[in-house]
Amino acid sequence: MFTTLGANLVFKCIQLIDRHLIQASIKGCSGDPDFSRNSSRPSISCRQRRLCSNSLERRHKSMRPTLHKLNHSRTMYRVAVIGCGGTGSALIGGLPFLHQALLVAGHPGLQVIVADGDRVSTTNCVRQAFSESEIGLFKSTVLVNRLNLFWGLNWQASTEYVTRKTQGKVDIVISCVDTRSARFELIRSPLFKECAYWLDLGNTADGGQFVLGQPKNNRNRRTPHRLPTVAEMFPEIVEPALDKNDDLPSCSAVAALERQEPFINQTLAFHALAMLARLFRHGQITHRGGFINLSSGRLAPLPVGTRQLEH
Repeated sequence: MFTTLGANLVFKCIQLIDRHLIQASIKGCSGDPDFSRNSSRPSISCRQRRLCSNSLERRHKSMRPTLHKLNHSRTMYRVAVIGCGGTGSALIGGLPFLHQALLVAGHPGLQVIVADGDRVSTTNCVRQAFSESEIGLFKSTVLVNRLNLFWGLNWQASTEYVTRKTQGKVDIVISCVDTRSARFELIRSPLFKECAYWLDLGNTADGGQFVLGQPKNNRNRRTPHRLPTVAEMFPEIVEPALDKNDDLPSCSAVAALERQEPFINQTLAFHALAMLARLFRHGQITHRGGFINLSSGRLAPLPVGTRQLEH
């Protein structure tokens, strides 16, 4: 299973990163200190100081950053949420709280568009945030109208699926889809090529992952220390041919009540929202995602410096 394997790899990665940082912090500069006659304290000669500076500069360039900072945070407000299923509906319901917190902090707030071509079915009313009176209506329209009425917002809904032809310009794309083919279509769309961040959420029966990255597009071509996306770290997550190997039921099916842990969707959504809140409110984050396993109760954060996990 993708997320269980990923969690084990992330725990090993954290240990390696911690060991690397400890070694880097205790390593000194090569060369013996030059003791001055007029002082009992050691001093480093100009040549040694120059060598020390060059060594530290090379080491600084080679070390991966452990902190990601959000530049131009006031211009980051356009958000597209793709998918209104179990995880998507939970995340969409939490976005207004982030919007309100940003307004209080002087941020212009969020302008959100929600996209999904699915309609509410009878089985959707079992696990997702829909009622029987909404059966037959588009999920995106139901959720956005509900939030606009309650919070006084002016968010938008799209009743189309996102494909490789989908146009648009947003700052953050949040995908809550349950197939690799849906992600495959997304990353080939003009919408994806214009965004600054991509936050992807996915789950299995009792686990899941949320990963924030910066797509390798024109908007991020000059971004230093670009965060790799989930597709770069785990290419199989955008392989449509692998969808046939997924025998897990959709999180909308009644059968999923017995085969899928309750609250996995909400757990993923709220952890992702908490990470976004820290990025917006504090302007920086030390982790850019995580792997969750409800059966063991473990959460493995994905540090900012993690570039690639070996299978």
